[in-house]
Amino acid sequence: CALPISKKLLEKAGVSYRVVYADERQGAAFAEAHSIIQAPTLLMPEADGPRKLTNIGEIAGYLRKREPVTA
Repeated sequence: CALPISKKLLEKAGVSYRVVYADERQGAAFAEAHSIIQAPTLLMPEADGPRKLTNIGEIAGYLRKREPVTA
C-alpha cells in the first residue's frame, strides 16, 4: 500500500492532509463525488477547483515544485 509513503512525503513537506477510506460510508461518498478511483489520491485546493494528484509520482513531483511554507 502506498499510503504510508504518501503520508510521509506530505508530513515532511509540512502539508496538512486528511485520510479518507473509500471502503467506509462517508469515504465512499467523498470518493464518488470527486471521481477518485485509485489510491493514493491527493486533492489540492486551487482557484478553479481541486487539483487531483493520483499516484506517488504525481504527489512527490507536486511537493518538489511547490514553494516551501515559512512560519
